Amino acid sequence: VEVKKSEIKTSVSPTGVRSSDLKIGGGERVQPGYLVAADIVAKVVEVNAETGAVEREESVLVDTRKLGRQLVFSFGNKPQGPITRGLLESVGEMRQGGRRVVVVPPAMAFGADGAALAGNVTVPPNATVQYDIELARVSVPPS
Repeated sequence: VEVKKSEIKTSVSPTGVRSSDLKIGGGERVQPGYLVAADIVAKVVEVNAETGAVEREESVLVDTRKLGRQLVFSFGNKPQGPITRGLLESVGEMRQGGRRVVVVPPAMAFGADGAALAGNVTVPPNATVQYDIELARVSVPPS
């Protein structure tokens, strides 16, 4: 179900991760160990310290829509690549078919060290990362 622009609400977790649903999924709920296939656009952003609103996009880390290839990962395992602890925290509340924008503070993203990702992409130290994630498939892993 698409969320009307006027009805989009932002929730903030105790860790500072901000999530806004754009589409409520109706499929399988994400569970630890499940395989997730998702379209992800991840960007380094600058946020307003008082409001938490994104003020400026600085760089794109990954855009699976542009690449034409979804990112597949096992939910609940150690974060890797562009997936961060903050994103996993938010995805744990989603269902297949859902889409949300997640703003992850540096402590729940790549921290004070930043990171080097595939394709010569560098995440600067203390970067806030914004994700636009849509869960295309959520499934029990093969046994």
